[in-house]
Amino acid sequence: MREPRKKTVIWIILAAVAAAAFSLYVHHGNTTLTVRRYTLACPSLPEPFEGFTIVLLTDLHGGWFGEEQDDLLRLAGEQNPDMIALTGDMIDGRRRKPDSLIPLYAELPAIAPCYAVPGNHEGYLTAAERERLYTLTDDSGIRRVDGGCVTLTRGGARITVGGLGDPSHILAGLRLSRSKWQERAVAIYGQWLRELAEACPPEEMGILLCHNPVAADAAIAAGWDVVLSGHTHGGQVGLPGGHGLLSPETGFFGRAAGTLWENGGWSVISRGMGNSVVPVRIACPMELVVITLTAGEPS
Repeated sequence: MREPRKKTVIWIILAAVAAAAFSLYVHHGNTTLTVRRYTLACPSLPEPFEGFTIVLLTDLHGGWFGEEQDDLLRLAGEQNPDMIALTGDMIDGRRRKPDSLIPLYAELPAIAPCYAVPGNHEGYLTAAERERLYTLTDDSGIRRVDGGCVTLTRGGARITVGGLGDPSHILAGLRLSRSKWQERAVAIYGQWLRELAEACPPEEMGILLCHNPVAADAAIAAGWDVVLSGHTHGGQVGLPGGHGLLSPETGFFGRAAGTLWENGGWSVISRGMGNSVVPVRIACPMELVVITLTAGEPS
């Protein structure tokens, strides 16, 4: 065999191996949950809540992890959480199957107290489907905090857990540019935050569940210490520093995952656990986020 032909064959083999390896990598990232851990230093954390652990579940989009969601439930239970936060898009608005959550919702409250807000995909359901979902949520013992809050007590200290959903259903049908959509969404969140402050202002410390991270800045300015979100899917293609190729609100190369301390509060964005319109993630694994709160100043 002549030398040039040998080199061609070698390059074809190398390309095939590289393509196969990349395919396996992408398949693993789109079918396997990763546990992502964050420790947040919070100046306002009451001493009795030191080490308080939160499991954040978001953007399941009707995905399955194990038969009857056994793998997801086992993974959540292994974290020994004090609280489970569900921040929306647990179903997919295109598939419209609220009952797919029955196995998960039946078991989650046995692991830890659960609090939930809806995402934009819950807003795509019909009124009857949405009522079915909310009845299922309530009957399972998961507390919905959309537009409301609960107070957690420990050793005489208190933490407020509040929640806000997603304004997409309000803006549906409007032909808005991304910047105009974000401007309108921020304005809606501002009004919701004012109403939430009147109904239940944060106690010694406030944790806000909010599907869309576009609300984080306004929420922190309103006194919420930790804002938990999803929605972005990590930008679908993960980039360094918690950025992503494209996320709905921040556009190309914006922040789409991870933690950020700014203006006296924490914003936490999970990459979520499922896919919707875009069915493939790259360098952006599905994740179950575990947050541990500790007293102190962020470094």
